[in-house]
Amino acid sequence: MTADPDISFYVEPATWDFDRPELESIRTEVFIQEQGVSADEEWDEDDPLAVHFLARTSDGAGIGTARLTRDGRVGRLAVLPGWRGRGVGDALLRTVIETGKSHQFVELRLAAQTQAVEFYSRHGFAPYGKVFEEAGISHRWMRMHLGPSEEREDSRVRRESGSPLEKSFIDFDGLNELTARMRQVIDYCSNMLVIYSRDLDRRVLDASPVYDAIRELATAAPRPDIRILVQDSTAAVESGHRLINLAHRLPSVIHFRKPPKVHMDYVSAFAISDVSHVLFRPMGDRFEGYLQVNHRLEAKRLMEYFTRVWEESEPDPNLRRLDL
Repeated sequence: MTADPDISFYVEPATWDFDRPELESIRTEVFIQEQGVSADEEWDEDDPLAVHFLARTSDGAGIGTARLTRDGRVGRLAVLPGWRGRGVGDALLRTVIETGKSHQFVELRLAAQTQAVEFYSRHGFAPYGKVFEEAGISHRWMRMHLGPSEEREDSRVRRESGSPLEKSFIDFDGLNELTARMRQVIDYCSNMLVIYSRDLDRRVLDASPVYDAIRELATAAPRPDIRILVQDSTAAVESGHRLINLAHRLPSVIHFRKPPKVHMDYVSAFAISDVSHVLFRPMGDRFEGYLQVNHRLEAKRLMEYFTRVWEESEPDPNLRRLDL
């Protein structure tokens, strides 16, 4: 529990099952009524699984909220109008950061409204990527690295033949950089490759550097396990995506599934190699993101989400002719 020095409010953990009415009430007033965010965009699949936080007055009334998702995203930080400028947002964010550290997150990320970038910067978050629109509001991605500084390497991945891979964190921005980093993730794979894609993005997964790497991996010995979740494969099927044709030839190696409707609001895209290396794009229709090499904790967290969705998914009707 975190208390403000004047003891006029405090912050405590909350749960979606128990505290949902208060969490919804605050977020409805701030995001839906005040900022015009639609209800469909405000409530998502992360809410039941995230760690939530409530700021309360000394008599227990809810005045602010925030959440931390299982993959390290900070969000839904909202403070009721009458309590702004009194340190409530700062206390909420400090509590979220401390929780992230206690959960051993390597990094925390958030999509900050552009007018709030300075606020998050004061707490150690750094902006990256370009400004983008979400729910009609300008945002920018920000992050805070929580791991030891020696684990971070912003220059490039260093992989020496016969020596262990070093831990690395590399940003990318642009299609060429993305396909190069994606190729690296696949090249590192020996046993299992999982990919979560919104539409089996042809510009990435059908690009020769990436497709060739997947083909080489799929035909290597011993055969790996390649699992791909695709929200909507319609365009890929109609365009003759080479990865689909490859799966047709190697149905025991490459497996496609379509996430159930409850997971269709997930907007990110990622690839995980051997539960060790991660390529993550916060917005699956953009070419910016990061590559993490040899970060097993981060890979494990994301893999847990992929596995849960995979187990709830069914073969894609568009790909049924592949007998997958």
